[in-house]
Amino acid sequence: ARMSDANSLYEMDQATQ
Repeated sequence: ARMSDANSLYEMDQATQ
């Protein structure tokens, strides 16, 4: 994940799907 924390959280969430 990169850029803002919001994007980081989104990417981390997507990785768990």
